[in-house]
Amino acid sequence: MVQGTYYTLGNPSYAPLLLLHGGGGNAETMFQHIRGYADNFYVVAPNIPHNLTTISDVVVGLRALLGNLNITRANVVGMSFGAMLAQMYIRRFMDTVHNLVITHTMIPSQHMSEPIQMRVGMLTMYPEPLLLWMSKRSYFNDLPATTTPASPEKIAFWRAYFDELYSEQMTKRQIIARTKLTANYHVEYEFTGRDLKGWEGQLLIIESEHDQAINEGDRGSLKGMYSKSYVQTLYGYDHFAPLFATNEMIESITNFLHRFSAQEHDTP
Repeated sequence: MVQGTYYTLGNPSYAPLLLLHGGGGNAETMFQHIRGYADNFYVVAPNIPHNLTTISDVVVGLRALLGNLNITRANVVGMSFGAMLAQMYIRRFMDTVHNLVITHTMIPSQHMSEPIQMRVGMLTMYPEPLLLWMSKRSYFNDLPATTTPASPEKIAFWRAYFDELYSEQMTKRQIIARTKLTANYHVEYEFTGRDLKGWEGQLLIIESEHDQAINEGDRGSLKGMYSKSYVQTLYGYDHFAPLFATNEMIESITNFLHRFSAQEHDTP
C-alpha cells in the first residue's frame, strides 16, 4: 500500500485546486503558491511518494487522493515536473479536470529519452552524501545567477531553504525516483493533438523567455501540442520564476481560473 502526505488550505466550499510541485522540491516548496491560491480556492498540494515507479501509478494515486477528499472535479495547476504529471493526469482522468494550468514544462520528447536514462544510471552510482552535495551546489550556483528579478534577501532565503532540504529531508532514493519518473514520461509516452478531444475546459501555459531547463524548441512543441491554449510568456525570466515571480504567477493563474469559472456560471 502506498501512503503519501499532502497539504490542504482554504475553505472546503471553494472550488478545488490540485497543485503539483516541481521535481527539485516538494509540496512545502510551493508554500507561497499554496497560501496565495487559498484565498480563492480549496488547495490540495500532495507530495509525490518516492516509492511510485511509473507516471501511471502517480496519476492514479492523485485521483485516489481527490476521491478520498470527496472531490470529483478540480482545477489542476502543475509546475515543471508537476506539469508533466498534470498533462498525464488530464489524459487519464479528463472528466475530473475543470481547467488546467501548466508552467515551465514540456511534452514527452524523444530527444530526452537517452540522456535521462543515462542520468538515472549515473545517479545510482553516486554515494548518497555526494549526490546530495551536488544537488545543493547546483542551487547555490544557479540561484544567484537567475534572470528573474529577485532581491538578495530572497536569493539568500532560497539558498538556505535548499541547503536544509537536501541536508535534512531529501534522500538519494527520492532524487532517483523523480528522475525515473521523468524518464518514464519521456520514454514511454507520446502525445497527440487528439488526446484532449472532447474536453471542455481551458488551458493556460506559462513559460519563461530564458528558461534554462526547457529550451526554446521544447517550449514551441508544447505550444504546438496545445494550439488553442492561452499562453503567458514571462519576458526576461527563467526557470526560477515560480520561486521569485510568485505574486505575478498567482495573480495570472487566479484571474485565468476565475475568468472561465465565471463564464461557465453565466452560461444558460
